[in-house]
Amino acid sequence: MDLNKHTKTKKTIDAERPLSCDGVTLLPVVETKVTQYSLRFGISCVASKIPVALLAVTSNGKKAFRISGEEIPGEDLIKEYPSIKEAVEKL
Repeated sequence: MDLNKHTKTKKTIDAERPLSCDGVTLLPVVETKVTQYSLRFGISCVASKIPVALLAVTSNGKKAFRISGEEIPGEDLIKEYPSIKEAVEKL
């Protein structure tokens, strides 16, 4: 059986729930990937959630970072991952 013919993958990038402590709010940005394999006698699913970026908000403003640690402008983060725009605006 060729698994490629019977595989469905869904990927999404979303902001997770913000975390706050001592005046710092962190907004994790994650990629969620779910792959479904249709097999002869049923289905199998594999899921993963991987961090891709982080937005830090303090009284001094907002700073965005790729998961590699590279600092990027917050606007670039929203351009790259438009699905997080609403979550960022709420901060």
